[in-house]
Amino acid sequence: MATKRSSVPVPVPVPVHNKKPVTGQRMDMDLFSCFQRNGVLYIPHYRETTFVGPGYGFHNFKEYTAVELVMAGAQRILQPLWMRSAHKNT
Repeated sequence: MATKRSSVPVPVPVPVHNKKPVTGQRMDMDLFSCFQRNGVLYIPHYRETTFVGPGYGFHNFKEYTAVELVMAGAQRILQPLWMRSAHKNT
């Protein structure tokens, strides 16, 4: 026998953060050196002086240096990104 679903919505807990989001202001962006190889974009890590690819931090934890990417055939391109503490602009 199937169970009956409740039509009463269940409240979803909202995460509490120490900082409130700032609305109405844009984050500072600037052009940064990135690398592209076979259609895949490698962007600078936020805190390290390495570059990371898609899925970094979830299922991909590999970091690359600029020399590794160039040796693999990646081309340097400029992309507008949020400010990074470890990388100098362009």
